[in-house]
Amino acid sequence: MALLSQWTACGGNAQQVQTEEAPVESTKDVTMIQKLLTTHAAVGVARLQMLNQKLDPEWSFDWKQGACVFNDGRKIKAQFLGYIDGDLNWHWGSKYHAAPEEMRASVQKIQDFGREAGILQFISDSFKLDTDEEAGALALIATGLAGADGYVYKYDDGKSMMFLLFDTDMVDMSEMTSRDAMQAMNYVARFLAFHEIDDHKGSMKRFFEKAGRDMLETEQRIEVTFADEQRMGFDFDAMGRLASMSMMKPEEK
Repeated sequence: MALLSQWTACGGNAQQVQTEEAPVESTKDVTMIQKLLTTHAAVGVARLQMLNQKLDPEWSFDWKQGACVFNDGRKIKAQFLGYIDGDLNWHWGSKYHAAPEEMRASVQKIQDFGREAGILQFISDSFKLDTDEEAGALALIATGLAGADGYVYKYDDGKSMMFLLFDTDMVDMSEMTSRDAMQAMNYVARFLAFHEIDDHKGSMKRFFEKAGRDMLETEQRIEVTFADEQRMGFDFDAMGRLASMSMMKPEEK
């Protein structure tokens, strides 16, 4: 299940290690993951872009304080999400599970959600990855479920260690669309180019709602008005996939 072709965060790549036994996902799991990506992926990637533009790429994690400490002196509240060593190992199944409760309470919401919804990827202690991109997709969903601003990761001791960031004061979704409509059009084009999400319309609608944009919606079209009064139209096919997008004249109805 390759759901993202880029794993975007502050540095590092996971290595692939084959394992003999791993849970097998069901059709239900795949369907639920698609629904969760529709809700969280576009918003999550936008937040990561904003964080990457503002955060120092060099940092360390302070286990005692539960914070990522960046080389520019910035300290941000963080919780350990898990690590990748070929499998995705969630915090609750790793040796780091003994971290203080306040450093893992929000992350625990992810497993709680998985149990309630019956989603294997968020119940198991570890999950075999087909690609690094799948890890990025699951991390984006986890970020949304935990109510985090984003995540960072670092390759250390043969593992890609992942941490969720909270209360950064750096994430304002309106920034993604406040300058001009062309910026948003470019973002949408890049986002869709790097994702395999079935419901383009639902994902884009969620993105523009979070960005605080006014929308007019019909069954196969969304029209969005931006802060500078520029307008864009997005047309979709019967399956909800993006078919075309274009600028609109201000007076065009």
